Amino acid sequence: MAEIHNSTAREAFFSAKTLDEGDLAQAYVLVGLCHDGISLERWRGLVTLSGRPEPLVWKSIRDSRGYIHAIFAHRREHDMHSGAVLVVTDILAAGPGWRAAMEAIEDCVRGTAQQAACPTVRILLHPDRQSPAAEQLRSFFGPCGYSDKGPYLTRTAPHVVT
Repeated sequence: MAEIHNSTAREAFFSAKTLDEGDLAQAYVLVGLCHDGISLERWRGLVTLSGRPEPLVWKSIRDSRGYIHAIFAHRREHDMHSGAVLVVTDILAAGPGWRAAMEAIEDCVRGTAQQAACPTVRILLHPDRQSPAAEQLRSFFGPCGYSDKGPYLTRTAPHVVT
């Protein structure tokens, strides 16, 4: 059964749900909007193959009607410097509910990091660090306590124990 996290964001009607096979076509509408060069077949392949070797969990942010407003992926990693780390990738959000969808992503990421005992969260930026997508992530997550460190935006919560 898909895991659901309800958002505590200002727009409380958004919720996060783990993507399943039945969601891929609906999520592709958003993927196609943000990445016009990716085919539905390639998108399905990315989601299907993304669990190897580290499990990558894809989530969608939906409104109360079930429409997808954002998607993102995350995985748990471990390194000697930071310990347990939640790495968040492929954040896509669009439309008039963009800010509320981003707030729901942040709520889900905080909850997932706490449940997974990851004191550090890293959000992977677009490879072109000066791209509009990277700037958009910086402008949203910076005020949420993330610092710009290399290819990532990083936040460490000292209260989480690994």
